[in-house]
Amino acid sequence: MSGKSVTPKPKRQWMFIVAVLVIGIGLMALGEAAFRWVKYRGWTTYKTANSGLAGNYVSAVVIDEQGQIWIGSLDGLNMLDTAGGWKTYTPAEFGLTDDPVYGLAIDQQGRVLMRSDWLSGGLNVLDSTGNWTTYTPANSGLADSEVNALAIDEQGRAWIGTPRGLNILDTAGHWTIYTTANSGLIDDYVNAIAFDEQGRAWIGSEGLNELDAAGNWTTYTTTNSGLGSNDIDLITVDELGRVWIGTWRQGLSMLDTAGNWTTYTTTNSGLAEDYVNALVVDKQGQVWIGTQGGGLNLLDVAGRWTTYTTDNSGVGDNHVWELTIDGQGRLWIGTAGGGLNVFDVQASFPTKTVEIASACRTVYLTGIFLGELCFIIFVTRRQQRQVMRNEQPAPPSSGTPIAIPEDPQTAFELGQSLLLAGKHSEAKACFMQAFRAGSPELRQRAVAELEKLGEVESS
Repeated sequence: MSGKSVTPKPKRQWMFIVAVLVIGIGLMALGEAAFRWVKYRGWTTYKTANSGLAGNYVSAVVIDEQGQIWIGSLDGLNMLDTAGGWKTYTPAEFGLTDDPVYGLAIDQQGRVLMRSDWLSGGLNVLDSTGNWTTYTPANSGLADSEVNALAIDEQGRAWIGTPRGLNILDTAGHWTIYTTANSGLIDDYVNAIAFDEQGRAWIGSEGLNELDAAGNWTTYTTTNSGLGSNDIDLITVDELGRVWIGTWRQGLSMLDTAGNWTTYTTTNSGLAEDYVNALVVDKQGQVWIGTQGGGLNLLDVAGRWTTYTTDNSGVGDNHVWELTIDGQGRLWIGTAGGGLNVFDVQASFPTKTVEIASACRTVYLTGIFLGELCFIIFVTRRQQRQVMRNEQPAPPSSGTPIAIPEDPQTAFELGQSLLLAGKHSEAKACFMQAFRAGSPELRQRAVAELEKLGEVESS
């Protein structure tokens, strides 16, 4: 045998390269599949593309005694029955005033109460026989057609928050109105209502109002208490009697039964965002918090914080609008554009496990990529007798983050400019600010832009 070296034929070398690529891609797909299994275990997502959900912007979720899920979105009302069947209610076919459904409640008679159009929607009621009734100032004792809050007390009375006071509709059809002129209400604009086991009503209206069973009023504001902000977005009371208050811009405040206050913000706790949209407390005493851009937060009984986002969980969007817990302990999550998510906590992996899986995937995929790259360079060098440069494009610059204006009109106008520039995520954040803090007219315009943005993102 002569001492001359034999160079593999180019065709055979390329066959080797293709084989290595195919194997590497297969391993990458396997690694990605393993990561997704860990990330999404325990999570279910309903969207317009895979279910009967009317819209992916979900703003309200309640569960009736039959276990049926009632879902309000910017595109109508849905009911998901226990067999998995969907039904959609729209203004064109039913008695719903307008497509957007912003709030829901179920009374003791099984009726579904809902608030839709902020400007003129009034109070819509769907009874168990399928009959619709709409209450407005023109045909009832409702003080204003703009309904901001809904709650049902132990006596079956509907408490309704409006810009012109607190309205109560009893089971006999009688109306009562509380305003600053005839009660201890701080402000006529009522935005949140909840009840405790002592029969006290907790009302958010430029501060926190307490109305006890004897009719006595107590007022809590930032000047006379530990309340984090007078701008209250929602209220819930847990089984220990603690009152949890979600604020807009100043985090989460809690008033315990001894009169002690605690406020959690991004600066003193694990709260991911100071804009709190949704609150619910489970049977274990854990507090679940939906935020505006910070995903889903959990505060457990030991004081530990966990954050669930689109990066480490199955939450559909980091803007969480609604939270409800069903009889099985599953968390139903309404998001802004990410549809309706269901989280079975017991079936899921801890977020730390997901983070480890993500890190392992990154290392694994990077190793495979570099190994393939080195092999291809090596073989190609032998074939072509030259150095093959691996010119990778520089990672895109993150640029300067766009500051979202607090003024809703300014935020809306900036969102329109960003949308035209193709910056969809930034535009969405601006429209969300206009939606949350703007006037009723501006909210309607923001809804239209969000729906338009949803069409752009899905195309």
